[in-house]
Amino acid sequence: GARCYVTAHKGRMLRDASLSITRIPCPKIYSSTSSLLTKPMLLRKVQVMGLSTASGRLPAVLELEDGRIFEGTSFGAPKSTNGEVVFTTGMVGYTESMTDPSYRGQMLAFTQPLIGNYGVPDPRMTDSFGLLANMESSNVQPSAIIVQECCHEPSHWASVMSLSAWMRSNDIPGIEGIDTRALTMHIREKGSMLARVTVEGSNQCDFENPNSRNLIAEVSRNDERIIGESNDGPTVMALDCG
Repeated sequence: GARCYVTAHKGRMLRDASLSITRIPCPKIYSSTSSLLTKPMLLRKVQVMGLSTASGRLPAVLELEDGRIFEGTSFGAPKSTNGEVVFTTGMVGYTESMTDPSYRGQMLAFTQPLIGNYGVPDPRMTDSFGLLANMESSNVQPSAIIVQECCHEPSHWASVMSLSAWMRSNDIPGIEGIDTRALTMHIREKGSMLARVTVEGSNQCDFENPNSRNLIAEVSRNDERIIGESNDGPTVMALDCG
C-alpha cells in the first residue's frame, strides 16, 4: 500500500508513482490523513516528460475558441474532435453521465480528479423490462471526455472493461492530464465556448458548434417499442419530446 502525500512545494502536487522518478527534498509535507509530518523527507516526483512514451499514449492538446490551451495525453480513441465544452461536478456515475443523450456533441469535463477507477459495467446488460440496466443510452454521447486523471487499471466486481477501452469501442477520444477545475472556472467566467482536441498523428478539426445540428433527431428513437409483456392492466404511452 503506497501512501499519497500532498505538499505546497512550489505549488505542485506530488505523489508516489512507479514511473521515471526524481527524489527531491520537501520541507513541509501533509499526509493523506492531513497530519503534519515534522521531519523533512524525500518524495518521488512524477516526471512529466516522456510520459506518453512510457505509457504508450499520445500527446494531445485541448484548445478553446478564445485561445486558451491545455496540454495533456490521449486516451480512448486516438483521434481529434471538436464540440462545446461543458462540465459536471459529479463524484460518481461517470458511465451514466457519458451515456446521457443531453451531452450529445459536447466535450464533457469532469471536475472529480480521478475518473475510471471502478471501470465500466456491462453496457449491454438489461433489466426485466429489457431496458439498459447500467447506462442511460446505448452509446457514449459526448464528442470527447476531459479528465485530470484516467484510471487505466480499474478495480470493481462489476467491471468488464476499462474506461479507455469502452471509449475506444465507441470511437470517442479523451484527454487526461488537464486541470479540469481551472478549465471549469475559466468557462464559468467566460461563458460556454467551443473547443477542439487535437491528438498527435491525427488531423486537426475546425471549431464547430454542435447546436447547428439537429441533436434531438440524433438521439431520439425513430420507431415504436413495446416494453413489458402484454397483460390486462392499463397501457401507458411515453412520448419523447426531446
